[in-house]
Amino acid sequence: FLIQAYPESTTVQDNDRNSPLQYLTKIARRVDERGMLLLHREAAHFKGLNVEILPILFNANPEAIRLQDNLGLLPIHHASLNEASSLDALMLLVKLYPESIVV
Repeated sequence: FLIQAYPESTTVQDNDRNSPLQYLTKIARRVDERGMLLLHREAAHFKGLNVEILPILFNANPEAIRLQDNLGLLPIHHASLNEASSLDALMLLVKLYPESIVV
């Protein structure tokens, strides 16, 4: 990952004075036509949720972990339905939002 190789890259600003993390925060808060946020989409992604990127996505929009999409699914539900999700990713989602196991 670029962030691991060059951590300072997250604070470099473009000509509009926006950093990559500012763009990520904007994208992470954008709801699509299915009511899904970036965290939902990543959890449902065919390659599974990457446990290393999860904290970055969580920090970009901490509320996303608690929000249901149009089908009433949380990110933990999408990750659980995704065969590619690792146990580590599922456990981290539960750690970040323990109440999700009863939603």
